[in-house]
Amino acid sequence: MTQPSAPTRDAGFFGHPRGLSTLFFTEMWERFSYYGMRGFLILYMTKALGFTDQHAGLAYGNYVFSVWFTPILGGLIADRWLGHYRSVLIGGAVIALGHFTLALHALPFFYAGLTLIVIGTGLLKPNISTLVGSLYDRGDERRDAGFSIFYMGINLGAFLGPLIAGKLAEGVDWHLGFACAGVGMLLGLAQYVLGRRRLQPAIERLAARPRPVAGEPADAGLTAEDWRRIAAVVAKESAARWIRKRSTQMCRRRWPRCAVVRSAAPRATCAAKCASAVRPGWPRPRSARRRSFASTSSSRSRSWRRFSSCQPPKSSASRSRTWD
Repeated sequence: MTQPSAPTRDAGFFGHPRGLSTLFFTEMWERFSYYGMRGFLILYMTKALGFTDQHAGLAYGNYVFSVWFTPILGGLIADRWLGHYRSVLIGGAVIALGHFTLALHALPFFYAGLTLIVIGTGLLKPNISTLVGSLYDRGDERRDAGFSIFYMGINLGAFLGPLIAGKLAEGVDWHLGFACAGVGMLLGLAQYVLGRRRLQPAIERLAARPRPVAGEPADAGLTAEDWRRIAAVVAKESAARWIRKRSTQMCRRRWPRCAVVRSAAPRATCAAKCASAVRPGWPRPRSARRRSFASTSSSRSRSWRRFSSCQPPKSSASRSRTWD
């Protein structure tokens, strides 16, 4: 009596399911479009649209926050209504439409394009990762390695996007850069649709899983440990943001005329350069603070001259003024 043969595992893509290659290139092109456009977004707002630095920074911050917040809603929508495959398809189409909307010149199209990209990313980003995990059976040891390969596609797209789309935007035309990002997303969509047959096992596994019904509580919610971890992450990010803000305010109050402080240089560079200019080797160890009065005075005079070198040149009318 012959034994039934064990089911063969799909290993057509470097030992992994062939659907991983479809999702690899789809996510690569999506990240190409996202980071390619994001790389020159502030430059476009300040140089082409005439935004101030504060206005451009506020718009950029709201855009990035929305891009990373909407996947929470996109996952809920896919679980309850659209399904994961369809959510990725619709999200990619909306992202491409957003990039081509940004390629138009009117200011309302700029805000409309950013909104479309936010909505599309919210639908695509969480659900394509769900499809990657569903390519593998439960307990398959290849799953972690599959996600590592998938993340390599993310990094590859994020590396190529600013090089190609950013070069076209700043070197040729800003709107051509947006269009290049849209073309990249269309290539990802084409790869996704053509490779649907390879994703069929993942789609079937997700369909066999019990889906929550709208209006009914889910079977398993977040535990107390999950909420504690979420609270710790939020507290950590809030504290880091507050520290960065306070360090910038301190630099601006203490060295208001420093060109590094007034520029758009990173906060760490600003604080390090200004502090080292006023106090060489700061912060100093306790043993180094025991100096004679003469050596301390000469050191302060040299550091003051070095700090003055980063100031903008004074006009002839203000040369007689003293420092604040």
